[in-house]
Amino acid sequence: MSNEDLAKQKYLETQLILQQVKQTNQHLEILQNQLVATISLVEHLDDLAKIPKNTKIYTALGPGVFVEAELKNTDRVLLTIGAQTAVYKTVEETKKALTKQTTDIHELMSKISADLQKLTTKSETLQQELRDLIGND
Repeated sequence: MSNEDLAKQKYLETQLILQQVKQTNQHLEILQNQLVATISLVEHLDDLAKIPKNTKIYTALGPGVFVEAELKNTDRVLLTIGAQTAVYKTVEETKKALTKQTTDIHELMSKISADLQKLTTKSETLQQELRDLIGND
């Protein structure tokens, strides 16, 4: 294989890895947003316990649309568990589930960050090999 062919191959490999790096960074950003939302939700559950029953509140129907409601029960919440299924859980059970979810997200982010570091190292190696090939022509 000629140096030119090898350089083309290294360039294509580098581009592929850089695309993977970009996608991995996007995935990490999504996970970071999920983590922040989950932590925030746990804090909101703590606040819920402090609100007296029958208090008027505004609840979101969608982005920027709210309706006035009356808080009847602060002891349990309806928790979506997937596949269009929701179950009633106590606030403490919900906080426990969310805390586990937070831990799972942290673990996944750590694994993905390690993978990202490997991709970055491989990209740097390929780029150096490409510079060496081009410099030898």
